[in-house]
Amino acid sequence: MKTIYLVTGAAGFMGTNVCAQLLDRGDAVRAFVLKGDPAVKFMPKAVEIFEGDLCSAEDCEKFFAVEPGVQTVCIHCASMVTINPNYSEKLIAVNVGGTENMLNAAKNHPECKKFVYVSSTGAIPELPKGESIHEVYSFVPYDDDRVVGWYSRSKAMATQKVLDAAADGLNACVVHPSGILGPNDPAIGQTTRTLIQILNGEMPIGMQGSFNLVDVRDLAAGTIAAADRGRKGECYILSND
Repeated sequence: MKTIYLVTGAAGFMGTNVCAQLLDRGDAVRAFVLKGDPAVKFMPKAVEIFEGDLCSAEDCEKFFAVEPGVQTVCIHCASMVTINPNYSEKLIAVNVGGTENMLNAAKNHPECKKFVYVSSTGAIPELPKGESIHEVYSFVPYDDDRVVGWYSRSKAMATQKVLDAAADGLNACVVHPSGILGPNDPAIGQTTRTLIQILNGEMPIGMQGSFNLVDVRDLAAGTIAAADRGRKGECYILSND
């Protein structure tokens, strides 16, 4: 049976690499992208482009529509990423509401055999310095002092919706990337932009500390492995040490 991989956020850093690896192994890919996204021009010609808005339940429903006899696997990479810790209505609408729209569409389409949500390690409650975090399976309610900033909280809320859907029968699992680094970032994401600023001498200050990063190629491979072999209701941290 033919399988189409439905990839949201496909023009972003991670989505671009997920699409490339799926195409390399011969899979069919349908990419959910925002209308007018300039990064679309960098996407491989073999990708089927679907323009839509995550905040539109109708768009999400149309994204899942396939011919009879075709099955799908959804990899939901899309999200609004920000380093601003403050509350944003748009952030919640995209990251939480958009994920809910995608989950509802998946539930309405029994030919969708797997749903992989790309969360964030930020959704996992922080531990005291020096303690390693591990996967957790309850994200809401969260502790404001341990899930810091509204981006992390939005991902925690969305992750809980995915796990609730899995408990209700949807074959869904979650991956938690840390920071993303590597080649093939046509949209110039936050980490890539920061590195370019450092290399160009445009970063006038330095801060002591460290930041966990995962190679985008490893992250894409791990996410596809979750689509292939991830177990319903499970979470997987994809990071460096």
